[in-house]
Formats: sequence, structure tokens, C-alpha cells
Amino acid sequence: MTEKMTPMWIDPNSRTWSDLVARYGELTLAQAAHQALTLAERLELLAIARIMWRNVADSQARRIREARVAGATWEQVAQATGGDVATVRAIYEQWIIRQELHFDRGNGSIGLSPDERRAARELLDKP
Repeated sequence: MTEKMTPMWIDPNSRTWSDLVARYGELTLAQAAHQALTLAERLELLAIARIMWRNVADSQARRIREARVAGATWEQVAQATGGDVATVRAIYEQWIIRQELHFDRGNGSIGLSPDERRAARELLDKP
């Protein structure tokens, strides 16, 4: 591939989700075709993969929360995800912890506020 150094891998949030997916596809297809990636492209691919993973993980936890708020039991959530209760509860709890860190590190601009944390933990503790 050509040497295409973009600031994307430095600031991956500067692109839209569709941009990220398209670029990820472009780079992985190049790899599948045995085209050598540059160091910049490898770093870009790593950054995009991390963003995609984080987005999917956070999305799953948010959907777990939405199901719980709507009245779903942990067993129903586990069945819907094809997992078990311990796993879905752990996913949700880790999300709460990440949201607490975001709030604390972001000076309250992102993440869960203390009141939102309490509500989230109540859902965690509720059968």
C-alpha cells in the first residue's frame, strides 16, 4: 500500500463511524491480499480496531441497561445475548466502572454522574 499517513490513528475520534468502518475494511482487505502495510497503516488499523471494540462493548452494556430498565431479568438478558447471567452482569458492572472513570477524569462532562451510578448499581443488584 502507499505511504498514507493520516492523523486518524493519532486522533481516531476525528472520523465518523462509517469512515472508520470503511478504512478498517480497506486495510484488512489489503492485508488479506498480502499487501504490505506501512507502519502508519498498521498503527491506524490498531487504533481503529480499538475504537470499534470499545464501541461494541459499550453498546452491549448500554443495551443491557436498557433491557434491565424495561424490566428484563438477568436470566432474560443472558438468554438474549446467548451468554450466562454471570457474564452479562460482569459486562454491565465493568461498564459502570468505566463510566465512573470517564466522569471522574472528564470533570463530569462524560460518563455517569453519582446519581446515575447509583441507579445503574441498583439495576445491577436487582434480580
